[in-house]
Order: sequence, then C-alpha cells, then structure tokens
Amino acid sequence: MSFRTIIGHKGPIGLIRSAIERERLPNAYLFSGEESIGKRLVATTFAKAVNCLEAGIDPCNSCPSCRMIEGGTHPDVGIIIPDGAQIKIAQIRSLQEKMVYKPYKGRRRVYIIDEADKMNLEASNSFLKTLEEPMGDTTIILITSRPNSLPATLLSRCEQIRFVPPPSDMIAGLLVKDKGMEYDEALILSLISMGKVGVALSAEQGEMIEQRDRIFNLIPKLIEGGASGIFETSRDLSGLPDDMDKSICRLMIILRDILVFRESKDPSMIINRDRIEDIESMGRGVSATGIIKLINQIWDAERLVARNINRQLTLDLLFISIRDLFRS
Repeated sequence: MSFRTIIGHKGPIGLIRSAIERERLPNAYLFSGEESIGKRLVATTFAKAVNCLEAGIDPCNSCPSCRMIEGGTHPDVGIIIPDGAQIKIAQIRSLQEKMVYKPYKGRRRVYIIDEADKMNLEASNSFLKTLEEPMGDTTIILITSRPNSLPATLLSRCEQIRFVPPPSDMIAGLLVKDKGMEYDEALILSLISMGKVGVALSAEQGEMIEQRDRIFNLIPKLIEGGASGIFETSRDLSGLPDDMDKSICRLMIILRDILVFRESKDPSMIINRDRIEDIESMGRGVSATGIIKLINQIWDAERLVARNINRQLTLDLLFISIRDLFRS
C-alpha cells in the first residue's frame, strides 16, 4: 500500500507527504478520527515511506525495508496496542528503552501507539516525559478515536491530524473491485459501515446487512412483546459485549434515519436506503422530540456501558423506552 492507493484522506496525506518532502518531520503526530477509517494504515504507510530504500515520498512496497514493515519485523518500527483493557507503563518503558539507540536498519524510528486513549495514568505520565525530551530520529504516532480522553499536556506536544470517513461511493467502488460485490449491495454496506473502510472490508458478504436487519426486526418485537420478552432480549444481548456495542450503534443509525426522513422526506439522505419503507412506517405518529430524547438516552447508555455499569439493566431501561415511544 502507498499513499496514492489509500482510499480518501487526501488532506491528511497531503500534510504528511509535504512533511516528508521538506524533511521536517515532527517527533509526535496525533491521528484522530472514527475507528476503522484508515488511520493505522496511513501511519504504517508513513513508516514505510520514511524508511524506504528508494527514498521517495511514496514507499516502493518492494524493497527489504518496506517488506519488513509490512510484515511487522522491521527493528526500527513498532506498534503498541492495549494489553487487555489498557496500555500499561511496562509497554511505554519498553518503547523508551528502544529510543535510546540510533535506528538499526532504517533512517528513522517510527512507533505507532494504537488506541492511545487507553493508556493508563502511569503510562500516560511516563509517555509525556518522552515527548518532553524528543529524539531527532524518531517519530511517534498516537492513534485514537477519542482525542478528548487524552491529557491536554500530551495533546499540545503532538502535531494533530484529523481524519474523516471517505465518501461512501469510494468505499463501494473498493468493495466492488476487491470483493466482487454488485454496486448496489456495496453501496448499502458502505453506508451502514459509516465510512469505516476496515469494517466494510472485513465483513463477510451479507453479514453486516444481516446484523442490521436483526435490529430492524427487534423494534417490532419490542413493541408487540411484553416485559418478559424485553428482559429476555436485553439479557441475551448484554452477555455479548461486542454484539451489544454494534447493536446500539446500528439502533442509533436507524433512529437517525427515521428522524431525518420524517423531517425531510428525502431518500437520498437515508443511510439504510434499502429499508426506506420500514423507515417511513416507523416514523408515522412518532414525534421528532421523542426520537431525539431516545437518541440522547442511547448516548447515555453507551457512556454507562463504557463505565462498566450493569449492561442488562441499561438495556432493560433502553428497550422499555423504545417500546413506549413507538407504541405511543
């Protein structure tokens, strides 16, 4: 992969390429933006570009250095990911020990810290000392979807680059090319993945749409069923944290579509365009105020779940609110 072949991100890539060309590389970048939209891919491509033996602005992808970075075996390039739920101080200290030495094989050491917002307090404080004493031949790239969770003192010492999701038609074109999808199906997948290229590419064909459809079918079940059905559904879903997070996200998108179509009547503004009849039907008789209130409740539920508040209780209350809104 080279900068030229990455989908979207022309602004961020332009800034990075310019810095490489001028040989004015910062000691620390902060790449922020939604999850799975290509931040780590751009960071890895940067590492290849500054160490490529062809010494161009774009990596050649064929020299020994590029191949080692692609395979994760280059001694001067490393990636730190959370150890369990956190990035721990031992991981930061290991990075600091490596930074004492000059690059071994490449021209520049590059260390990528993915999900940097998960550094615990000790790790964050230790890392701050690293940024206060920068190494001229090292660039550290912090990657996060939650920049506001990082300390302000740390943010101020990084060159910040904001990434936004690529256009849906670009992702659809990539899915047609790489996965052999029909364009209409690829476009729906690109829309419901919310511009997350990594999510769209990693999904099995039809799997994400099937998962989305289960949430569409869940709403009538909540409306028609009794309290026991609600509690049973929330119990089953709360026991699968990853499924629960995805379900909450997809529910939010459906409610967003209901609200937008109710106010605009414009199908082109809808994410779930293949379910437009359901969107229109669900929006009948439901107030915009009620939908907005429910969306705010979902945001509150996400925050509570992130703080390890009882998942099932959170879903119980959320599903009761959904039932009451659509029954009314």
